[in-house]
Amino acid sequence: MLQNALYFFLFISTMLFLFYKTKQHLLVLFFAGLLFMAFIQWRAIPLLLLNSLFAFYLAQKIADSTTRKNTFFILGIAALLVQLVLFKLFVFSEQSLTGFSFESLAFTLGFSFYTLQNIAYLFDVKIGRILPEEKALLYVVSASYFPKILCGPVVTFQQMKKHFIATPVFKEENLIAGINRFALGAFKKLVIADRLAPMTTAVFDSTDTFSGFTSLFAGLIFTLQVYFDFSGYVDMALGISRMFGITLPENFATPLGSLSITQFWRRWHITLMQWLTQYVYYPVSYWFRKNMFLSALFGIVITLLFSAFWHGLGLTFLLWAFCHIAYLTIELLAQKANFKLPKAITYFLTILAVSFANLFFRSPDFVTAKKITGEIFSLQSFWPSDWLSQFVAVFGRGAELNDLFNFYLSWTFALVFLLFENRINSRSNSEKFSVFWLATMILLILVFGIFSGGEQFIYSRF
Repeated sequence: MLQNALYFFLFISTMLFLFYKTKQHLLVLFFAGLLFMAFIQWRAIPLLLLNSLFAFYLAQKIADSTTRKNTFFILGIAALLVQLVLFKLFVFSEQSLTGFSFESLAFTLGFSFYTLQNIAYLFDVKIGRILPEEKALLYVVSASYFPKILCGPVVTFQQMKKHFIATPVFKEENLIAGINRFALGAFKKLVIADRLAPMTTAVFDSTDTFSGFTSLFAGLIFTLQVYFDFSGYVDMALGISRMFGITLPENFATPLGSLSITQFWRRWHITLMQWLTQYVYYPVSYWFRKNMFLSALFGIVITLLFSAFWHGLGLTFLLWAFCHIAYLTIELLAQKANFKLPKAITYFLTILAVSFANLFFRSPDFVTAKKITGEIFSLQSFWPSDWLSQFVAVFGRGAELNDLFNFYLSWTFALVFLLFENRINSRSNSEKFSVFWLATMILLILVFGIFSGGEQFIYSRF
C-alpha cells in the first residue's frame, strides 16, 4: 500500500510538471488517464476508447442528419444501455462465482460512470442544448480524465470542456487547496472507512445468525462506512483536480445530517442525482404534468429503479430502491397532508430508514438480506440475549487491531467528524497553507490508517 502510494505521488508530480510546462496539456491528460487505467486494469482501456469515439462520431451524425436524427439517437442510447446491461450481468455473474475483485471487472473499469457521460452527451446534442464537439481528443480526454474514472463524480462533457479548452496557468493556491482536500479524503478512507469495514464484514459476509438489533446496527455502520469511503474518494478526486486547476462538482453536502429522505437525496451522490433528475426524472414526469402528485410519484419510481439498475442487477438493489420509493412516497403524502414531526424525530427516522435500506444494498445476495431483515422483524430475536458475545464481540474486531480498541477508535473519529463536518470541510478547501493542518492529517493517517488489508473503494464496483 505504501509502495503504491509512493508510485502514485510520483505519477501525480510528473503529470503536474508536464501539464504546466508543456503546451500539450490535453495530450498529457490523455496519457495520464491511460497510464492510470493501465496500472489498475489495462484491459479497460480499449472499451473506454471505443465507447468514447462511438459517442463522439454518433453525436456528429445526430447533429448533421435532418431525417434520421431520431434513428441515430435511439441507436446510440440503445447501444450504450445494452452494453451497460451486459456489464452488469458480467459483474453479477463474476461476483456470484468468485466474489468481488478488480480482476472480475476485467475490461469494464469505470464503464458505468463514463457511460452516463456518453448518454448525456447524445441527449444534449439531440435536443440542441450543445453542439457536437469537433475534436475527438478533447472528448476522449473528458471521458478518461483519471481522477474521476473510478468513482466519479458524474459530470457531463460540457462541464469538463470549459476546463480543457483553457490554457492551464499554475497557481500556488490551487496546489495548496488540492493538497488540503486530498489529505482529508485520504483520512476519511484510511482512518475511518477502512476501520469500519471489518465490522460490516463480520455481519454481512458471515454465515452466522445475529440478533435483529445487531443486524440493524451493522446497517448503520455500513451507512457510515460507505459515506466516508465514497466521499473520501471524491475528496481525493477533487483535490487532484484542483492541483490541475480543474474544478469538479461537489458530490456530498453533509447527507448524514438530513432531516428527511428527500433532503438526503439532495445531499447524497449529488452529481448522480442531478444526472438522473435531468435525463430520467424530468422526461418521465413530463408525461404526467397535468397531475403534480402523479408526476412526482412516477418520476421518483422510474428514477430510483434506474438508479438500482445502475448499481447492479441483483434483487438486493431492487429492494433497496423499493425502500426509498416507499420512503419518498410517504413523504409526498405527508407533505400533501401538511403533516410534520419534530426535527429530532425526523432526523432519527431518516438515519434509521437509510440504514435499513442499506441492509439490502450491502448484502451479497437475497438470501443474506432475507436472513438479516428477518431477524429485525422478529420480536423474539431482536434484542441480543447476551450483549457481550452477540453484540460487543461481533463488532469488536479490527483490520489490524483485533480488539475493542478499533471499535471505539473508529466510532470516535466518525462521530467527531460528523459533529464538526462543516468546519472541517471549510478548512479542507482553504487556499492557505497550514503546517498544523497538514501535519495533523499526515500524523493521523500514518498512526491510525489501515495500510494492509484495506478495502477497495466501494463504488469502484459499480
